[in-house]
Amino acid sequence: APPDEVQLLKAEKSAQAIADCARIAHVLSAQSAATRAVTDLKKRLDSYARAAVEGARKITLEQEDNAVRNLMAAVRLIEIVAGAEEADLARRRGMTAIRNAMDDIRAKGR
Repeated sequence: APPDEVQLLKAEKSAQAIADCARIAHVLSAQSAATRAVTDLKKRLDSYARAAVEGARKITLEQEDNAVRNLMAAVRLIEIVAGAEEADLARRRGMTAIRNAMDDIRAKGR
């Protein structure tokens, strides 16, 4: 299923708030709490992205668009929390997995 736009927006806002708190945590004397929150969120997003890559290997042609949308939603959250470099890596891994799955399906169809 495609990502729920309302839930995605809420997730983006939450991720942005956590990232913002981490950036100013030293001022708030809450650095360790903010670092823990960011670390936990990064781990959860990394886990989600890895699961998305693994799941992409099993998609059908009909699921391709939703797989790409879900991957891009995860990539956006990773970018907010972990930065563009980590997000790009997750995007490349995910798109490669999706592309390979589609190539395999098309090759079997011939």
